[in-house]
Amino acid sequence: MRLLLFSPILFFAATLSVDARAQGVFDMSTLTNTLSAPTQPSAGGAARPPAAPAASGAAFRFTPSLELRKRNYAQFIEKTRAATPQGADELQKLFAQKDVIAEIAPALAGFGLRTDDVADAMTVYWLNAWMASRGRSDQNSKEQAQAVRRQAANAMAATGQIATLNDARKQEMAEAFLIQAMLLEAMNAQAKADPAKMAQVQASARTGAKAMSLDLDAMELTPTGFVLAKR
Repeated sequence: MRLLLFSPILFFAATLSVDARAQGVFDMSTLTNTLSAPTQPSAGGAARPPAAPAASGAAFRFTPSLELRKRNYAQFIEKTRAATPQGADELQKLFAQKDVIAEIAPALAGFGLRTDDVADAMTVYWLNAWMASRGRSDQNSKEQAQAVRRQAANAMAATGQIATLNDARKQEMAEAFLIQAMLLEAMNAQAKADPAKMAQVQASARTGAKAMSLDLDAMELTPTGFVLAKR
């Protein structure tokens, strides 16, 4: 999902670690098992697996706090510093100049997604992590994004953890997902002309997703969401 266009974060990506680890609390180990297997195409065209029913949207929303966002930025910078001090310094400069979460809100709106919704943020991370794991940068459709959003919301709701989170925790998670999604997109774009770097980005996307037990290699992206990959 292309969010950045000509954002300065693209230029900072070259200095950042390619280890973009997910910082969520959700264990998605059961998600892969709930994905539909790809069905055979009908005579009329490509197969369309049945869409998952939408989970209640209210549970995923939160009222954002700008003060908390500043703390979230600072926390993300410090976690980055352990792996790449230079990258952390560049991120610190960027976050001091721009509210990158606010800046991507219009791009997300084009997909029917919001920055103040944990499931929406997980959707953006999931799509960008999967795309980065394949070295792909083609644009997703709104319908595709909404299908993945239903899958993300249902998977998160199934854990039972979403009901225990207050607004502050939801915001922390959502903004971590969004920052990681932007970094993955930026690093993917920077690595296009460097096969060795691209291999690192792809491996990093997979490793980061595995922090939530999300197996990107086990799934394929279709016009109606993720399905089990053919083996």
